[in-house]
Amino acid sequence: MSKRLKIVVSLFALLSIFVFSNAQYAPQYFSAVALMEADSQARSMYPVRIIVNTQTEISANRMQADGDDIRFFADTCRNQPLEYWIQDSINTDSTLIWVLVDTVLANTTQDIYMFYGDTAATGTSSSLAVFPNQTVTTANITLTGTQTIDYLWVSAGDTLFLTAGAPLTLESRLVIVDGVVWGKGRGYQIPGTLSQPGTGPGAGAIANPMNSGSGGGGYGGAGGVGCSDAGDAPGAGGPANGTNTGPDIDMGSAGGSSDNTFGGNGGGALSITADYLYLNGVINLNGNDAALPGGARGGGAGAGGGLLLACVALVQNATISAVGGHGSDGTNAANDGGGGGGGGRVKVFHEDPIVGTGGVNLAGGTPGINGGVPGGPGGVGFVHTATQAFADVEAAVGSFSMVVAPTPVAVSPNSTTGCDGDTIVLTAMPGFASYLWSTGDSTNSISVTASGTYSAMATDGCGVTSSDSATVTFSPNPSVSVSDPSAPHCDGDIATLSASGSGISSYLWSNGDTTSSIDVTSSGTYSVVGTNAFGCSGQGSIAVTFNPLPLPVITQNGADLDAGSGYTSYQWLLNGNNIPSATNQVYTTTGSGIYSVMVTDSNGCSGLSDTLFVPVGIASQLRWDIQVHPNPSNGRIKLSIPALAGAHGMVQVIDMFGKQVHDLQIHNIGQSHSQEIDLGNLAKGVYFLRLTTDLGEATKRIVLE
Repeated sequence: MSKRLKIVVSLFALLSIFVFSNAQYAPQYFSAVALMEADSQARSMYPVRIIVNTQTEISANRMQADGDDIRFFADTCRNQPLEYWIQDSINTDSTLIWVLVDTVLANTTQDIYMFYGDTAATGTSSSLAVFPNQTVTTANITLTGTQTIDYLWVSAGDTLFLTAGAPLTLESRLVIVDGVVWGKGRGYQIPGTLSQPGTGPGAGAIANPMNSGSGGGGYGGAGGVGCSDAGDAPGAGGPANGTNTGPDIDMGSAGGSSDNTFGGNGGGALSITADYLYLNGVINLNGNDAALPGGARGGGAGAGGGLLLACVALVQNATISAVGGHGSDGTNAANDGGGGGGGGRVKVFHEDPIVGTGGVNLAGGTPGINGGVPGGPGGVGFVHTATQAFADVEAAVGSFSMVVAPTPVAVSPNSTTGCDGDTIVLTAMPGFASYLWSTGDSTNSISVTASGTYSAMATDGCGVTSSDSATVTFSPNPSVSVSDPSAPHCDGDIATLSASGSGISSYLWSNGDTTSSIDVTSSGTYSVVGTNAFGCSGQGSIAVTFNPLPLPVITQNGADLDAGSGYTSYQWLLNGNNIPSATNQVYTTTGSGIYSVMVTDSNGCSGLSDTLFVPVGIASQLRWDIQVHPNPSNGRIKLSIPALAGAHGMVQVIDMFGKQVHDLQIHNIGQSHSQEIDLGNLAKGVYFLRLTTDLGEATKRIVLE
């Protein structure tokens, strides 16, 4: 038994008391159409053909006479319209209607619905909507190769031309031929030069030597032999080729061309695989006649072509021909004509019985006249028909249940938690006509900020209501505190910041740390986010200041050294050691050495001054200054001395421990003096450069890097 998608149409006239959503279209009746897929093949956007008895409904005045009030929907509420096309036969018991179904499930029965009974409705039937991939001719067209066209209609008065030398394969759902399919001479083509055999598996041969007519091409029937004179060898006709019953199809082969006359081209090949075929016009796949007049030696004619039809149903009212061509005629009795072309092939594989009164002509072509030995006609072609099961659709009438279960509404998320201050969105599933929440909102989504149970009632397009609810719980956010127990801080200190809060399970500081405490060394505001077991978070922050260290500057006035005011404590040092009881702002030196002072400010930060070298004989110090450049330096310095007429001097370099590490004599300083000194052999550090002259001493602190 063939596998098909069966369509069962139940014509129940239903009263208009049913309430539907579409206000513009107001039908009074509908019919359930059961789609039963039985060949394990799911389909999408699939045109389904159904056969409906519209005559009964029209006679009962329940349907418009022209069927303009017919509509199709995927549901009883008419929320999902389906495109449709009334092919023909309205007001009969076998009206053909095509419906484009979004999805046909494999091995499943599903329903669609036909509505009607709106006296004010205008027609919306459209073949283009059902078959977007369609070709409806409005003029002559040419096709070649393999064409997938869901719906092909060769209109009356139009011609579909096959391409010469190329079979045409059509893969369609529906093919209607009211015009002409022209494939005459569009099969295997003769060569472009004379004295050549034909082309194709049944090519007509030429005489050898060239003293007789050429043979005709063969396909379903063999080609005819050429005419000849007694004792001469004519060109042989091409053999029949291809199978009689297989699914193969080919073009007709070309006849041979003599030395002065071209043979004929074979007929074209057309293969149509379609669910439904309506052939009402003409299909011409004849082979061409050889050239006329034939001259001294005639060419062979072309063979008829091939037609293959594979379909569920065939209405055959067309005139189909695949006749062999006529061989060239000799111009007189002394000349030799060409052989006739063989007839073609027609193969039909169908499921339903063939309907119609059309005819098929596969006659072989006649040979050309003249010649002592007559040429041969082409053999008659071959017709083969066979029944075969196809996986497709059929229509049947019967009753069917029309229960349509509404889809209940669902609210998501169904149960959820949040934190104080959050907003949670609850959404009822889309697709309903209206919504009503327990909050009074009428949208399909609401935003909530308080704990509780929220319910939604939804009404579908048919007035059916359903409800669902969701529970929302908001948890408190934790309080986070941050402490800095070691404040205040000085530059160079390390401050430990600690975060705490009830129920906190994790921390995230602004510096990326995830511990409850962190160490910081620079001023700034530090924040931390604490998260509890509910995923709720709180934040705390603290400002941390690192105070700069004081930098006291020693001022020398004779033997007195002054560290400056504003500090809370002082400690003087000589050669790096604390001087006992030297804790005042001013300290009076008692001997040579390197002095410095440690001070503490009001923030509790302590700082050490630069060192100052105090030589012996402080009272005799020069009251002018010496300059050293650069300072700091890498060891090479330039000493600049003001003019000291008649003076002599010595330059000494003393380290931090009072030890002389370099000296230099300077004589007769009568004017400003500059002296370069190389200290590159000394270790890096702080030194004192002392100039001693007849007039006194001067000291300068230098740094070697």
